[in-house]
Amino acid sequence: MALQDFFIRPTHMSDVPSLYRICLLTANNGVDASALFSDSLLVGHYYAAPYFFYSPQLCYSAVLQGPKKSVSAPLGYIIACSDTVAFSRWMVSQWLPILQPHYAKTVFLPKSSMEEKIQELILDNTHPGFCTKNASILKNYPAQFHIDILPELQKKGCGKILIETLLHQLKENHICGVHLGVSKENSNAVGFYEAMGFAVLEELSWGYVMGKQL
Repeated sequence: MALQDFFIRPTHMSDVPSLYRICLLTANNGVDASALFSDSLLVGHYYAAPYFFYSPQLCYSAVLQGPKKSVSAPLGYIIACSDTVAFSRWMVSQWLPILQPHYAKTVFLPKSSMEEKIQELILDNTHPGFCTKNASILKNYPAQFHIDILPELQKKGCGKILIETLLHQLKENHICGVHLGVSKENSNAVGFYEAMGFAVLEELSWGYVMGKQL
């Protein structure tokens, strides 16, 4: 699927370093959070990589194509799971135990409040991967996703195509609905999701849970 100077393709194992990089460079409400982290991998350990290793078939990368058909590393992605509850159980049993010894409070000192928050999420086994605990949302909008795009591919229609690609795959898998979390401070993102047909399902202290029926 091509448009202008980029195309969307399934995420490959070789893209995993790019997932980490993109996640860090967009972690501060869409802008670079590198200065806030002493460990450049920490945010990707929680918000990017586990989705790929749990459900690679629901992960897509946006790749820049140059004039001589040369292809860059991914500059954007959409990563998802079809069942948030099942994904959370997997994180508790398979993913977080590997990370927790490295980020225990006795051995890891966060550089910022944001890094401390991610550390606490990794150490907390109660609801990993959840942006909502609302049972009705989890039942009627079971899938969830994260989408991040670097400036090189912003405002080119890339986000729209990434979401449409994922929604098509979720429909093919007979998933009834999808949700995501977005910060109240990121008004551009809220407006974008509304334009894509998502509605606010729940308002929380940090932001909104938005969803769309499929």
